[in-house]
Amino acid sequence: MPGLVGTKDNTVGLLYDTVVISSALYGAGLLQAWFYFRKFSLKDSRWIKACVTGVLVCDTVQMALLSKTVYVYLVTNHGDDTFLAKVEKTLLIELYFSGTIGILTQAFYAWRILVLSKSWILPGLVMLLSVGSYVTLFVYTSIIVQFELLSQLVDPLPQKLSMAINSTTALCDIAITLIMIIFLERSKTGFRRSTDMLNRMIIFVFNTGLPTTICAILSFSMVKGEPNTFLYIMFYLIMGRFYTNSILVTLNSREYIRNGSNHRTDTRTGNDISLNTVGNIANQRSQNVSIRIETDQVVTQDESYSKNLDYGDAKTLAV
Repeated sequence: MPGLVGTKDNTVGLLYDTVVISSALYGAGLLQAWFYFRKFSLKDSRWIKACVTGVLVCDTVQMALLSKTVYVYLVTNHGDDTFLAKVEKTLLIELYFSGTIGILTQAFYAWRILVLSKSWILPGLVMLLSVGSYVTLFVYTSIIVQFELLSQLVDPLPQKLSMAINSTTALCDIAITLIMIIFLERSKTGFRRSTDMLNRMIIFVFNTGLPTTICAILSFSMVKGEPNTFLYIMFYLIMGRFYTNSILVTLNSREYIRNGSNHRTDTRTGNDISLNTVGNIANQRSQNVSIRIETDQVVTQDESYSKNLDYGDAKTLAV
Protein backbone atom coordinates (compact mmCIF):
# COMPACT_ATOMS: atom_id res chain seq x y z
CA MET A 1 0.00 0.00 0.00
CA PRO A 2 2.22 2.80 -1.22
CA GLY A 3 1.97 6.07 0.65
CA LEU A 4 -0.15 4.60 3.46
CA VAL A 5 0.93 5.69 6.91
CA GLY A 6 0.73 3.04 9.58
CA THR A 7 -1.23 -0.13 8.91
CA LYS A 8 -4.81 -1.00 8.09
CA ASP A 9 -5.52 -1.70 11.75
CA ASN A 10 -4.28 1.61 13.12
CA THR A 11 -5.61 3.80 10.30
CA VAL A 12 -8.89 2.78 8.62
CA GLY A 13 -9.39 0.15 11.33
CA LEU A 14 -9.32 2.84 13.99
CA LEU A 15 -11.57 4.98 11.83
CA TYR A 16 -14.09 2.13 11.76
CA ASP A 17 -13.86 1.80 15.56
CA THR A 18 -14.42 5.55 15.84
CA VAL A 19 -17.65 5.33 13.88
CA VAL A 20 -18.91 2.45 16.02
CA ILE A 21 -18.16 4.29 19.29
CA SER A 22 -19.48 7.57 17.90
CA SER A 23 -22.72 5.89 16.84
CA ALA A 24 -23.33 4.69 20.39
CA LEU A 25 -22.61 8.15 21.82
CA TYR A 26 -24.74 9.76 19.10
CA GLY A 27 -27.66 7.53 20.09
CA ALA A 28 -27.21 8.51 23.73
CA GLY A 29 -27.19 12.16 22.66
CA LEU A 30 -30.45 11.75 20.73
CA LEU A 31 -32.06 10.17 23.78
CA GLN A 32 -30.88 13.08 25.92
CA ALA A 33 -32.22 15.49 23.28
CA TRP A 34 -35.62 13.79 23.37
CA PHE A 35 -35.75 14.20 27.15
CA TYR A 36 -34.70 17.84 26.87
CA PHE A 37 -37.24 18.92 24.25
CA ARG A 38 -39.96 16.95 26.02
CA LYS A 39 -39.41 18.42 29.50
CA PHE A 40 -37.42 21.63 29.38
CA SER A 41 -37.46 23.26 25.97
CA LEU A 42 -40.57 25.36 26.66
CA LYS A 43 -39.01 26.75 29.85
CA ASP A 44 -35.62 27.73 28.46
CA SER A 45 -34.66 30.85 26.56
CA ARG A 46 -34.41 30.91 22.80
CA TRP A 47 -30.64 31.12 22.79
CA ILE A 48 -30.31 27.94 24.86
CA LYS A 49 -32.69 26.08 22.53
CA ALA A 50 -30.82 27.48 19.52
CA CYS A 51 -27.52 26.32 21.04
CA VAL A 52 -28.87 22.81 21.64
CA THR A 53 -30.38 22.65 18.14
CA GLY A 54 -27.13 23.82 16.56
CA VAL A 55 -25.12 21.21 18.44
CA LEU A 56 -27.53 18.44 17.42
CA VAL A 57 -27.51 19.49 13.75
CA CYS A 58 -23.71 19.61 13.63
CA ASP A 59 -23.51 16.30 15.48
CA THR A 60 -25.83 14.67 12.95
CA VAL A 61 -23.96 16.07 9.95
CA GLN A 62 -20.61 15.00 11.39
CA MET A 63 -21.93 11.50 12.08
CA ALA A 64 -23.21 11.25 8.51
CA LEU A 65 -19.88 12.39 7.05
CA LEU A 66 -17.95 9.95 9.22
CA SER A 67 -20.20 7.09 8.14
CA LYS A 68 -19.77 8.04 4.50
CA THR A 69 -15.99 8.12 4.92
CA VAL A 70 -15.86 4.58 6.29
CA TYR A 71 -18.29 3.39 3.61
CA VAL A 72 -16.09 4.82 0.85
CA TYR A 73 -12.93 3.24 2.29
CA LEU A 74 -14.32 -0.17 3.20
CA VAL A 75 -17.20 -0.75 0.76
CA THR A 76 -16.96 1.43 -2.33
CA ASN A 77 -13.23 0.79 -2.69
CA HIS A 78 -13.13 -2.63 -1.08
CA GLY A 79 -10.02 -4.52 -2.15
CA ASP A 80 -8.34 -1.41 -3.57
CA ASP A 81 -5.35 -1.02 -1.27
CA THR A 82 -4.05 1.98 -3.17
CA PHE A 83 -7.17 3.97 -2.26
CA LEU A 84 -6.46 3.45 1.44
CA ALA A 85 -3.46 5.71 1.03
CA LYS A 86 -5.66 8.56 -0.20
CA VAL A 87 -7.57 11.17 1.78
CA GLU A 88 -11.36 10.93 1.63
CA LYS A 89 -12.48 14.56 1.71
CA THR A 90 -15.51 13.92 3.92
CA LEU A 91 -13.13 12.86 6.69
CA LEU A 92 -11.66 16.36 6.67
CA ILE A 93 -14.80 18.38 5.99
CA GLU A 94 -16.49 16.99 9.09
CA LEU A 95 -13.85 18.73 11.21
CA TYR A 96 -15.65 22.03 10.58
CA PHE A 97 -18.76 20.63 12.25
CA SER A 98 -16.78 19.10 15.10
CA GLY A 99 -15.24 22.49 15.85
CA THR A 100 -18.66 24.15 15.76
CA ILE A 101 -19.98 21.67 18.33
CA GLY A 102 -17.05 22.51 20.58
CA ILE A 103 -17.38 26.28 20.40
CA LEU A 104 -21.17 26.21 20.92
CA THR A 105 -20.82 24.02 24.01
CA GLN A 106 -17.99 26.10 25.43
CA ALA A 107 -20.00 29.28 24.78
CA PHE A 108 -22.86 27.76 26.79
CA TYR A 109 -20.54 27.12 29.74
CA ALA A 110 -18.98 30.57 29.37
CA TRP A 111 -22.47 32.04 29.75
CA ARG A 112 -22.95 30.07 32.95
CA ILE A 113 -19.65 31.42 34.26
CA LEU A 114 -20.78 34.96 33.37
CA VAL A 115 -23.95 34.50 35.39
CA LEU A 116 -22.00 33.11 38.34
CA SER A 117 -19.15 35.61 38.36
CA LYS A 118 -21.07 38.73 37.31
CA SER A 119 -17.95 39.67 35.37
CA TRP A 120 -16.86 39.40 31.75
CA ILE A 121 -13.24 38.63 32.60
CA LEU A 122 -13.44 34.87 33.25
CA PRO A 123 -15.99 34.04 30.53
CA GLY A 124 -13.96 36.25 28.21
CA LEU A 125 -10.88 34.15 28.95
CA VAL A 126 -12.84 30.96 28.27
CA MET A 127 -14.15 32.29 24.97
CA LEU A 128 -10.68 33.53 24.01
CA LEU A 129 -9.38 29.96 24.33
CA SER A 130 -12.46 28.56 22.58
CA VAL A 131 -12.30 30.97 19.65
CA GLY A 132 -8.54 30.46 19.39
CA SER A 133 -9.05 26.71 19.15
CA TYR A 134 -11.82 27.12 16.56
CA VAL A 135 -9.82 29.52 14.38
CA THR A 136 -6.81 27.20 14.49
CA LEU A 137 -9.06 24.28 13.54
CA PHE A 138 -10.49 26.27 10.64
CA VAL A 139 -7.00 27.07 9.35
CA TYR A 140 -5.86 23.47 9.90
CA THR A 141 -8.85 22.01 8.05
CA SER A 142 -8.56 24.52 5.20
CA ILE A 143 -4.96 23.38 4.69
CA ILE A 144 -5.38 19.61 4.95
CA VAL A 145 -8.56 19.51 2.85
CA GLN A 146 -6.28 20.10 -0.13
CA PHE A 147 -4.17 17.02 0.63
CA GLU A 148 -4.42 13.92 -1.53
CA LEU A 149 -2.54 11.39 0.62
CA LEU A 150 -2.87 10.39 4.27
CA SER A 151 0.90 10.58 4.61
CA GLN A 152 0.66 14.37 4.19
CA LEU A 153 -1.23 14.65 7.49
CA VAL A 154 2.00 13.94 9.37
CA ASP A 155 3.83 16.87 7.82
CA PRO A 156 5.28 19.33 10.39
CA LEU A 157 2.77 22.16 9.85
CA PRO A 158 -0.42 20.03 10.17
CA GLN A 159 1.05 18.35 13.24
CA LYS A 160 1.82 21.65 14.95
CA LEU A 161 -1.64 23.02 14.18
CA SER A 162 -3.27 19.83 15.46
CA MET A 163 -1.32 20.05 18.72
CA ALA A 164 -2.32 23.70 19.07
CA ILE A 165 -6.00 22.81 18.59
CA ASN A 166 -5.97 20.06 21.20
CA SER A 167 -3.92 22.00 23.75
CA THR A 168 -6.20 25.07 23.63
CA THR A 169 -9.29 22.83 23.75
CA ALA A 170 -7.97 21.03 26.83
CA LEU A 171 -7.06 24.33 28.52
CA CYS A 172 -10.52 25.74 27.79
CA ASP A 173 -12.30 22.69 29.24
CA ILE A 174 -10.06 22.66 32.32
CA ALA A 175 -10.66 26.38 32.85
CA ILE A 176 -14.43 25.93 32.60
CA THR A 177 -14.44 23.07 35.10
CA LEU A 178 -12.17 24.78 37.65
CA ILE A 179 -13.95 28.13 37.48
CA MET A 180 -17.39 26.57 37.89
CA ILE A 181 -16.29 24.41 40.82
CA ILE A 182 -14.57 27.33 42.58
CA PHE A 183 -17.62 29.58 42.32
CA LEU A 184 -20.00 26.84 43.43
CA GLU A 185 -17.75 26.05 46.40
CA ARG A 186 -17.71 29.71 47.39
CA SER A 187 -21.50 29.78 47.21
CA LYS A 188 -21.94 27.26 50.01
CA THR A 189 -23.72 28.70 53.02
CA GLY A 190 -23.05 26.01 55.61
CA PHE A 191 -26.66 24.81 55.60
CA ARG A 192 -26.81 21.08 54.96
CA ARG A 193 -29.57 20.95 52.37
CA SER A 194 -28.40 23.89 50.28
CA THR A 195 -24.85 22.50 50.45
CA ASP A 196 -26.08 19.12 49.24
CA MET A 197 -27.66 20.78 46.21
CA LEU A 198 -24.47 22.67 45.39
CA ASN A 199 -22.46 19.47 45.82
CA ARG A 200 -24.65 17.80 43.22
CA MET A 201 -24.02 20.68 40.84
CA ILE A 202 -20.26 20.40 41.42
CA ILE A 203 -20.35 16.67 40.68
CA PHE A 204 -22.18 17.29 37.40
CA VAL A 205 -19.76 20.05 36.40
CA PHE A 206 -16.79 17.77 37.04
CA ASN A 207 -18.27 14.69 35.37
CA THR A 208 -19.43 16.49 32.24
CA GLY A 209 -16.12 18.29 31.76
CA LEU A 210 -13.88 15.29 32.36
CA PRO A 211 -14.51 13.23 29.14
CA THR A 212 -13.85 16.11 26.73
CA THR A 213 -10.73 17.15 28.64
CA ILE A 214 -9.35 13.60 28.60
CA CYS A 215 -10.06 13.24 24.86
CA ALA A 216 -8.28 16.53 24.11
CA ILE A 217 -5.25 15.53 26.17
CA LEU A 218 -5.08 12.07 24.60
CA SER A 219 -5.46 13.50 21.11
CA PHE A 220 -2.63 15.97 21.84
CA SER A 221 -0.44 13.14 23.16
CA MET A 222 -1.13 10.85 20.20
CA VAL A 223 -0.25 13.56 17.67
CA LYS A 224 3.20 13.64 19.20
CA GLY A 225 3.55 9.97 20.17
CA GLU A 226 1.75 8.14 17.33
CA PRO A 227 1.59 10.56 14.39
CA ASN A 228 1.47 7.75 11.79
CA THR A 229 -1.78 6.35 13.14
CA PHE A 230 -5.36 7.56 13.48
CA LEU A 231 -5.31 7.43 17.28
CA TYR A 232 -5.29 11.21 17.59
CA ILE A 233 -8.09 11.47 15.04
CA MET A 234 -10.18 8.92 16.94
CA PHE A 235 -9.98 10.79 20.25
CA TYR A 236 -10.69 14.12 18.60
CA LEU A 237 -13.75 12.85 16.72
CA ILE A 238 -15.19 11.12 19.79
CA MET A 239 -14.77 14.38 21.70
CA GLY A 240 -17.54 15.97 19.62
CA ARG A 241 -20.01 13.33 20.81
CA PHE A 242 -18.99 13.98 24.42
CA TYR A 243 -19.59 17.71 23.97
CA THR A 244 -23.11 17.03 22.72
CA ASN A 245 -23.89 14.73 25.63
CA SER A 246 -22.27 17.16 28.06
CA ILE A 247 -24.56 20.10 27.30
CA LEU A 248 -27.68 17.91 27.20
CA VAL A 249 -26.88 16.07 30.43
CA THR A 250 -26.23 19.41 32.11
CA LEU A 251 -29.63 20.73 31.05
CA ASN A 252 -31.47 17.50 31.85
CA SER A 253 -29.91 17.17 35.31
CA ARG A 254 -32.01 19.97 36.80
CA GLU A 255 -34.86 17.73 37.83
CA TYR A 256 -32.48 15.23 39.41
CA ILE A 257 -30.80 17.98 41.42
CA ARG A 258 -34.16 19.21 42.65
CA ASN A 259 -35.58 15.82 43.59
CA GLY A 260 -32.32 14.57 44.99
CA SER A 261 -32.20 17.44 47.47
CA ASN A 262 -35.30 16.13 49.31
CA HIS A 263 -36.64 19.61 49.84
CA ARG A 264 -40.20 20.47 50.74
CA THR A 265 -41.67 22.20 47.70
CA ASP A 266 -44.45 24.72 47.31
CA THR A 267 -45.93 24.25 43.86
CA ARG A 268 -47.96 27.44 43.94
CA THR A 269 -45.25 29.52 42.28
CA GLY A 270 -43.78 29.29 38.82
CA ASN A 271 -40.10 30.05 39.29
CA ASP A 272 -37.19 28.10 37.83
CA ILE A 273 -33.78 27.14 39.14
CA SER A 274 -30.67 28.52 37.55
CA LEU A 275 -27.25 29.79 38.56
CA ASN A 276 -28.25 33.39 37.95
CA THR A 277 -27.29 34.66 41.40
CA VAL A 278 -25.43 31.75 42.95
CA GLY A 279 -22.31 33.91 42.75
CA ASN A 280 -23.88 36.30 45.27
CA ILE A 281 -24.66 33.60 47.83
CA ALA A 282 -21.07 33.45 49.05
CA ASN A 283 -21.47 37.04 50.25
CA GLN A 284 -24.87 36.50 51.84
CA ARG A 285 -25.04 34.90 55.26
CA SER A 286 -28.45 36.11 56.42
CA GLN A 287 -30.99 33.61 57.64
CA ASN A 288 -33.45 34.21 54.82
CA VAL A 289 -32.36 33.95 51.20
CA SER A 290 -34.77 32.78 48.46
CA ILE A 291 -34.29 29.57 46.41
CA ARG A 292 -36.00 28.97 43.14
CA ILE A 293 -35.87 25.57 41.60
CA GLU A 294 -37.31 24.89 38.11
CA THR A 295 -41.08 25.48 38.31
CA ASP A 296 -41.25 25.18 42.12
CA GLN A 297 -40.18 27.54 44.88
CA VAL A 298 -38.16 25.47 47.33
CA VAL A 299 -38.18 26.37 51.00
CA THR A 300 -35.57 24.59 53.10
CA GLN A 301 -35.90 24.15 56.85
CA ASP A 302 -32.74 23.41 58.83
CA GLU A 303 -33.77 23.18 62.52
CA SER A 304 -34.34 26.76 63.68
CA TYR A 305 -33.16 28.33 60.42
CA SER A 306 -35.15 29.12 57.31
CA LYS A 307 -32.92 29.78 54.33
CA ASN A 308 -33.73 30.08 50.64
CA LEU A 309 -31.07 30.25 47.93
CA ASP A 310 -31.95 32.46 45.01
CA TYR A 311 -30.72 30.78 41.83
CA GLY A 312 -32.51 33.23 39.54
CA ASP A 313 -34.39 32.49 36.38
CA ALA A 314 -33.76 29.38 34.31
CA LYS A 315 -35.00 31.25 31.28
CA THR A 316 -31.69 33.10 31.40
CA LEU A 317 -29.42 30.23 32.36
CA ALA A 318 -30.35 26.63 33.09
CA VAL A 319 -28.43 24.54 35.56
